[in-house]
Amino acid sequence: QPHNLTDMTAAELDELIVTAFDEFPRMTYAELFWVISGHPKTKLREMSLTQRAGYDRVNVRCAHLHKHGALASAELRKSEASGISKRVYALKIEDL
Repeated sequence: QPHNLTDMTAAELDELIVTAFDEFPRMTYAELFWVISGHPKTKLREMSLTQRAGYDRVNVRCAHLHKHGALASAELRKSEASGISKRVYALKIEDL
């Protein structure tokens, strides 16, 4: 059953986020959203407003948890010339 991540308190969502890293040690916030929400993976433009709000909220909570030391974070690029990067999160820096 999919979770409505917008109905959870910040503390409940933070606990869900941190717990998800027990199973998957390193994830982007998008990957994390699909793991914890229970929704089938879809394109951003096909998400409902509630799904998109939950997706954005997971991004904000991950950044908050990183800022306060609960998550490690790194920006990964395929090459130096690549302008495209992705931010990954983990509980421990060695998992990045």
